[in-house]
Amino acid sequence: MKIKVNNKTSNEGLLKAYRRSLITDRKDRQLSPRLSCIHQLMEYLGKDICRMTDDALGVALMKYLDHIKRRHVHWSGDKLRESTIRNYVHYIRGFMLWLGRPIPAQFRPLHVPRRMGRFLDINEIKSVLVSLKQLDLMNRAVVKTLMMTGIRLDELITLTISNVRLEMGLITVMGKGKKERTIPIPAPLKSALSPYMKKRLGRVFKHKVIIRDKNILFVKPCKNSTKMRRLYPRYVERLVASLHHDLHPHALRRTYATWLLYKGVPLPNVSEMLGHARTSTTANIYTIPTKQGRKMIKDISKEIFG
Repeated sequence: MKIKVNNKTSNEGLLKAYRRSLITDRKDRQLSPRLSCIHQLMEYLGKDICRMTDDALGVALMKYLDHIKRRHVHWSGDKLRESTIRNYVHYIRGFMLWLGRPIPAQFRPLHVPRRMGRFLDINEIKSVLVSLKQLDLMNRAVVKTLMMTGIRLDELITLTISNVRLEMGLITVMGKGKKERTIPIPAPLKSALSPYMKKRLGRVFKHKVIIRDKNILFVKPCKNSTKMRRLYPRYVERLVASLHHDLHPHALRRTYATWLLYKGVPLPNVSEMLGHARTSTTANIYTIPTKQGRKMIKDISKEIFG
């Protein structure tokens, strides 16, 4: 979305116009951090960007880059992480391109090596499986769905009843960019989902679930109410963390993906099942290491999938 600006446009007006542009162009996935970053830049500059010459703005941007490299997080005293600085640079470059202003050649994103994602070892898997036995029907189905399909947290909480076809052994997931993909349901997951779905489709659940979430698969009681609603992301995070110290739902996704790769599933197929747009994304995060690792995955296969 293009706008007309002149040297009288204030930073406040510019920020509002940029926000409208991001929403209109459907680039609002990271709307809040983008706008926060640009707002911080404007406060640092102390003057309206539209009143600054290209040369003066270029010099100011380089000074700001040096500023954020030396900046400390106020609540911890630590310096900003390189990945955070990279995001700042990325957001500011996008804003300048939208504004049609030149960007200094040195004002580029930092190269930050991608960290390998953590996946669970066999002892952690055993600990999780033992803890699962203490959960109720719904929570056990939630954790097993994450563990045995590799779906994202957001995808889990928006799963609908019609997305799960137990008779065919398939789950249909609506992923990022509204891209649909189908994932097979392993036998242990089917045995966990079957009794829960029978209860979910029962008359008691049918009348208790709020209208907006009537088709959502996983629901829980609302606070201070007899009604039921979909799960909050934080609820699932706390549930998974309660099974093993500092465990996050995404670690279950990584474990699933690593298991697939060790089992010899081709990288493009794994990428498709995870909902990655590019196979390079999968290759950068997950690796296929040594014989010791292969033995571990073999043990994990027996523990999870029987």
